[in-house]
Formats: sequence, C-alpha cells, structure tokens
Amino acid sequence: MIFVTGGAGFMDNSSWPPILDDCQELKIAFPEEIAYRRGYIDAAQLGQLAMPLKKNAYGRYLLQLLSDPDI
Repeated sequence: MIFVTGGAGFMDNSSWPPILDDCQELKIAFPEEIAYRRGYIDAAQLGQLAMPLKKNAYGRYLLQLLSDPDI
C-alpha cells in the first residue's frame, strides 16, 4: 500500500503515475488500454490515440500494446 502525503512539488506535472509505474510496476487507469482490451475501440483507433503521445512512456506503452497484446 502506498500513502502519499504531499509535499513540495507533489503534483508538479502530474509526475506521480510514472513514478509509481517505475518504482512499483503498477499501471494506473489507462483508459485507452481498457477500451481496447474490452473491444470498445479497435487497433486502428488505439494507434490514433497513441500517436500524439509517442514521445512519453504512456504513449510508447500504448503502441507496444498494439504489437504485443499480452503485456
């Protein structure tokens, strides 16, 4: 369990989800992934959503999901 108590810079750039991902290997509510896995969007739609994000870890994860859906 993780307790976040805040502090200076806590929400700067909303950096805490990647930090949790790096430290705890947790994924936090990736709506595009959920929609893709449940069949609400197809691979082409997921790709369109991921392309503008390809420069960050989240976008790269979504693109990787297209090539390896078992991740």
